[in-house]
Amino acid sequence: MTGYTRNNSNISTGNVIRASDLNGEFDDIVTTFNATSGHTHDGTSAEGAPITKVGPAQNITVSAIGVTPSIHDQMDLGTSALRYKAGYFQGNVVTAGNFTGSVVGDVTGNVTGDVTGNVTGDLTGNVTGNVTGNLTGDATGDIYASDGTSKILENGTDGTDATFTGNVTGNADTATTLATARNIAGQSFDGSADISIATTDLTDVTASATEINVLDGITATTSELNILDGVTSTATELNILDGVTASTTELNILDGVTATTDELNILDGVTSTATELNILDGVTATATELNILDGVTATTAELNILDGVTATTAELNILDGVTATATELNILDGVTATATELNYVDGVTSNIQTQLDSKQATLTSTSNGYGTRTVSTSDPSGGSDGDIWYVVES
Repeated sequence: MTGYTRNNSNISTGNVIRASDLNGEFDDIVTTFNATSGHTHDGTSAEGAPITKVGPAQNITVSAIGVTPSIHDQMDLGTSALRYKAGYFQGNVVTAGNFTGSVVGDVTGNVTGDVTGNVTGDLTGNVTGNVTGNLTGDATGDIYASDGTSKILENGTDGTDATFTGNVTGNADTATTLATARNIAGQSFDGSADISIATTDLTDVTASATEINVLDGITATTSELNILDGVTSTATELNILDGVTASTTELNILDGVTATTDELNILDGVTSTATELNILDGVTATATELNILDGVTATTAELNILDGVTATTAELNILDGVTATATELNILDGVTATATELNYVDGVTSNIQTQLDSKQATLTSTSNGYGTRTVSTSDPSGGSDGDIWYVVES
């Protein structure tokens, strides 16, 4: 072993070992472990094998290509109170957890994963992922939207196939004019002042200012305005809808209606419900025929009396002016006499039976005789009106 030589042969089995013998040996051992001239453990002859495991339980293994812990995910490198001053890495730093804390200085290489916090300084390389926060400074290269194809910035200039969403700090915040003026309807506009556009400045527009001002205050969308596409109605015809509160469904009731305005105006003032109007469903009567009911106050039950009547109008008109009650008319119930027979009582002003009862029950003669007597209504000579004549037949 380099640096150590046994200097006393007395130190052996069975010999008396004195203090001076041990003193010399211990001095040689101290020399052997001297930091500059002692044993190196470099693997060369007499220097000993390299030390590859250290720690109280040989927790750390040192090899030619790495320093590794003996247990996975159990050992820290430094503590929150005792930290390393600096770390130098030639290759990648790979972590299975989060990187917490500030990074001050240049970062050269790829960063894969989420970065939460501020990044102050220059970033050279590609950033793949979402950036939440403000970007202050120059961006050289393409910046894409989340779809990976739409460019927000292209090579440091504004892209044309995507929009930019987020906060922008820079010249755009403080600019008062456009870098290059643009023409709007033939008028130069750089953003420093308003411009006036005459209707004559609008190519192919033939509407007057008054006509264009009709749109002043309109809040309808393009889709709503397109409802008028193809409409040939005049303003007067469209004004018919002024004040209409009916819904589309209610207006669709008119779909297919061929009635004229005058015919629809017949409904003006109608308060009947749909159920009541449906009573007319299937009615073939004309307006004149329906007008017969004008002024009728009879109830449905009273009108149903006519149900099954086969009498003609002329026959029903016989009742015109009749003041008799139903009881009085029911006197005729069961009468089989003809009109001629009933006319026999025409002119009678009193009870016929009473008149008959007041007549003489038996005719007598002034002369005696036997035989049948026959009353004659003939007018013999010598008689007068009102006389009753009879002939006695012997």
